[in-house]
This record gives sequence, structure tokens and C-alpha cells, in this order.
Amino acid sequence: MDIPSVASALRIAGLKLAYPQDDGQRLTVLDIDELTLGQGEHVALLGPSGCGKTTLLHVLCGITRADAGTVSWFGEPLEGWTESRTDRWRWRNVGLVFQQFHLFGGLSALDNVMLPTTFGRCPDKSALREHALMLLEEVGVRAGQRADSLSRGQMQRVAMARALLFRPPVVLADEPTASLDQVHAAKAMNLLARLCRDNGSTLIAATHDPLLASLMTRRLSLSGGRLIP
Repeated sequence: MDIPSVASALRIAGLKLAYPQDDGQRLTVLDIDELTLGQGEHVALLGPSGCGKTTLLHVLCGITRADAGTVSWFGEPLEGWTESRTDRWRWRNVGLVFQQFHLFGGLSALDNVMLPTTFGRCPDKSALREHALMLLEEVGVRAGQRADSLSRGQMQRVAMARALLFRPPVVLADEPTASLDQVHAAKAMNLLARLCRDNGSTLIAATHDPLLASLMTRRLSLSGGRLIP
């Protein structure tokens, strides 16, 4: 999919989200007045556990709805969309890399990468298969290898390839290297950043690791759901 030709990829304004507590109070999870990210930026989202990193990623791709505020990607606000419209937009425009990878062990690496094509109409499936094979070659995993025979590092690289199948303009990664040692984590994030750079994708990666953060072009820190200098 072609990335819209605008200077700003993401704009957040007045974003607020709070969860009710047993005592009747509401716990602030996100409170972000303003944030703008440029097209193709690679951003590390830093902060301790519970600071709102994962929740923010979920809000940015429409999995979670905020209580107030706006999230706009390439000039298009997500607010007011139906759930089905949001799902369709996310399916083709956002590549998600999860901490636990979510691969199907009985399927081959190629079948796992191609899995998103089963969730909607894909008239270009043959071309997507060729792209999937190219991505697997890039990440160094054999297409026919079963997912349950892969190492965790290989699983992670397959998950990255799957996230990039549709050449999405947005890639969101939630602690994607948490289970890897520092050397393999750095290699994996360098690989993800390079693939995103080749696509021109905007990359936001939540991480605790300052070394991984140093590989990104920009760093943002969250504390108590708020951005801090």
C-alpha cells in the first residue's frame, strides 16, 4: 500500500483514558496533550511496566478506544469509525509485532507470514506470497520450516516478516525483544528498523531497553500515562 504523501504520520491531541477502580475512583492510564510524529520516523517508547506503553500502542491502532481526544494517521482521524471499519484499516495499514509472537506451531514459516491474507479479500495473494518469500529470505528463516521447530529468535523474525507483509505505513512493536539476550535483541531490532526503512514505514517500538532505544531515531518516555521530557 502506498504511504500518503504528508509530512506528519501521527497526530495525537487531548488523548485521555482512565479505568474504573474497585473504590469508585478512576485510574488515569493515558493523558497526552499533544504528539506529532513524522512520516518514516522510528520511535522508541520507553518507560517502566505499567506506565501505559502497551495501552498507547493499542489506542494508536484502534484496538482500544480512548475516553477523549483524537488519534489521526496521515490526516485521517480514527474517532467515530465503526469497529469493522477500524479492523479493516488496521488489517492493511498496521503491522503488529507482539512480545509473544503469536505463531501457529503446526504451520510453516511461510504459512504464518501469509496468515493475514486469510482474514480478508486479497486479490493480489500471488504477489503477496512472493513478497512473503522475499521477507523470509531477508530475515534468514526457511519458508518450509514449521514454526514449532524454530528458535525464539527465528520466531521473532517470522513475526516481523508477517507484520511487514502488506508493506504497512505503520509498524507497532510491543516489547518484541523482551525474551532475547541483548546481542540477539539488538540484531533483531536493527533488522526490523532496516526493513521498515526500506518500506518507508513509521515504526513505534515499546521497550525497556535503552540499548534498543538508541537504535531508533527518536525516544519518547512515558510515566503514569503521560509523556515526560
